[in-house]
Amino acid sequence: DPEWQDFSAMTRLAARRARELAPDLTLVMGGMSPIDPAFLERLERQGALEYMDAVAVHGDVTVKAGAPVPSTTVPPVMSTS
Repeated sequence: DPEWQDFSAMTRLAARRARELAPDLTLVMGGMSPIDPAFLERLERQGALEYMDAVAVHGDVTVKAGAPVPSTTVPPVMSTS
């Protein structure tokens, strides 16, 4: 499933059912790593993010002892408003 269509379909079905059962529940899509805006855009086009309130991410920052921790900003690819 190179375009993640099966995943998107499963996510839409699960999110719709969760909303039916618990409309006030915060829905978070499972974490992704690495952070890939193109992947999120693909899921958005396929409707997988329609019911999501947030997307979890797993960052991977390797820092040597005593080194300053880098600051990373990920550009938003969707808006919930």
